[in-house]
Amino acid sequence: SIDDTKHKIRYCALDYSHVSKHRNLDVSTSLNEVSTYAVNQTGFFCSSPQWKIVEGGLIVPFSEQDKCSSQFLMEQLGVPVFPMEQRGVLRTNCIDCLDRTNVAQFSAGVEALEQQLVVMGIRSSAKLDPSSTIIRVLIDMYVDIGDHISLQYGGSEAHKKVTSDASIHGPIGKHKELLTSIRRYYSNAFTDRLKQDAMNLLLGYYIPYRHTIPLWELETDYYLHNLHVKEGKGT
Repeated sequence: SIDDTKHKIRYCALDYSHVSKHRNLDVSTSLNEVSTYAVNQTGFFCSSPQWKIVEGGLIVPFSEQDKCSSQFLMEQLGVPVFPMEQRGVLRTNCIDCLDRTNVAQFSAGVEALEQQLVVMGIRSSAKLDPSSTIIRVLIDMYVDIGDHISLQYGGSEAHKKVTSDASIHGPIGKHKELLTSIRRYYSNAFTDRLKQDAMNLLLGYYIPYRHTIPLWELETDYYLHNLHVKEGKGT
C-alpha cells in the first residue's frame, strides 16, 4: 500500500446527468471546476517556464531560485530534473457513456492548455475565449476523436459532443441526437455481430481448432463466455 497521501488516487465524482437537469446548475461550470482542481493536482511538463500559477490563480514570474532548485536535484540524483514536471495522471470515465467521458476530457484539456500558454509566456491570462480559434481547433480534434471511438463501440458518431454551437441544444440538436440513437440501435441490433465475432477471436474466447462449429455459424456466443455452464458445472 502507498502510505504517502500525495501519491494516492484521488477520486472526484460529478453527476453529469443530475447537473444537466438541475435548474440552478451548469454542466460547463461544474466540469471546469473539477478540471481546474485535477490539472492543479497533476501539473504538467515545461522545460523552460517563464511564469508559474500559484495557489489562488495568481500568476508570478518563475524565479531563478526555482530553476536553481531543479539544477541542485539534478546534480544530487544524477538524472535530468526539469524546472516544471508532471506529478500525476488524470483519468476521466463516465459510468455509462463514453461520449460524456470525451466531453469531460475536453474540459480538462482546455484547462491544461490555458495554464500551459501562461507558463510559456504566450498569454498573460489563464482563461481563453470559448469562441477563439485555438479553442475551435481543440474542439474539432476532440470531436474527431470522439466520433472515431464511438463508431468502434456504438456503430455511430458520438451522441454527446463537445461544441460551441448554441443550435446543438435547440430543435436541430435534438433531431440529430434522435437520428444518432436510431443509427446506434440499428447497428447494435443487426450489424454488431461481426464486431463481436472479431472480438471473441482476438481475445481468445473462440479458438478455431477447439471448436467444430465455425464462429460465424454459432447461434450465440453465450457459451464462449460461460464455459462452466456448457460443461454442466454451474448455472
